[in-house]
Amino acid sequence: METYKFECVKTQTYEIKPFGNFVFKWKKTNLYHERPDWVYIGECNINHPEGMPMSDAEEKRFISLMKKHKTDVFIDDCEYSPTFYTLTNSGMTPISHPRIRTLWVSELNKKNNGEEK
Repeated sequence: METYKFECVKTQTYEIKPFGNFVFKWKKTNLYHERPDWVYIGECNINHPEGMPMSDAEEKRFISLMKKHKTDVFIDDCEYSPTFYTLTNSGMTPISHPRIRTLWVSELNKKNNGEEK
C-alpha cells in the first residue's frame, strides 16, 4: 500500500497589542531590582510547543512593532486571563514571568478602581 506525506502548518489569527516596556536580558545582574522592566530570560516560562510559526513578512512586522513600542511583550485582549506573547525561534510564543503578570494585575486593579493609567 502506498503512503502519502503531508506537511501541515498551524494557522490562527491573533489580536494582540503591545504590553509594558519589557526588555529581555540574557545575563543575570544585580540591577534587576532597580529596573522592573528588565526580565531575565532564564526565569521565564516559554511555551515553545504553543509557538505559532510566522511568515518572514509577519515576523519582520512583529519585530518592527516591538521596536516601535519598545517592548518585547505583547498581550491578547482576554480581559481576565490574558496570554502574553513574544517572538522566539518557534514563532509568536506564549510566555510568562512574575514581573509581567504583576504589571497586568496592577493595571487591571487601576481599571477596576476607575483610575487612569
